[in-house]
Amino acid sequence: MNIKINNLDYDCLLMIFSYFPLEERFKIKNVCQKWRDVSHLIWTNIQSINCPNVYSNNIILTQSDLESIIRKCEKYLKQLTLDDNLKTDSILEVCKSCINIQYLDFSNSNDITDETIISIVKNFNQLTYLDISNNWHLTKKSLNQLGSRYRLQRSLGIVPYLK
Repeated sequence: MNIKINNLDYDCLLMIFSYFPLEERFKIKNVCQKWRDVSHLIWTNIQSINCPNVYSNNIILTQSDLESIIRKCEKYLKQLTLDDNLKTDSILEVCKSCINIQYLDFSNSNDITDETIISIVKNFNQLTYLDISNNWHLTKKSLNQLGSRYRLQRSLGIVPYLK
């Protein structure tokens, strides 16, 4: 029996494409119209993004690639870990529509500011875990805003030196 991939229904294609690495999912839409139609749905199973581990096959995703991925899976994304090669504030701007974020780990990002903390407090109602350790330039006022807003199960990795 000779079965061609384009004879598969949308659900089967979606299941197959869900195993593709993130950077390959961008390319699916360029194959044909059927794959383009399915490509809009392949982001629904992404609940966690861990940078720099989003890289595979020696392909490095850029800041704009990551922002695009976040936009595509925004309704489903629950966990985000960033490294220090990414601009945290611009990622958070993109994440404002990610209403289900529960876990943010910025311990490897050293550009967290008081404004970042204010953005987190305003936008992430489901947050249960936040790691901002290694960010030595936050003020006590911004950290107090976090403390008054959240009862985080595991929290902060609060920096030992506060302004």
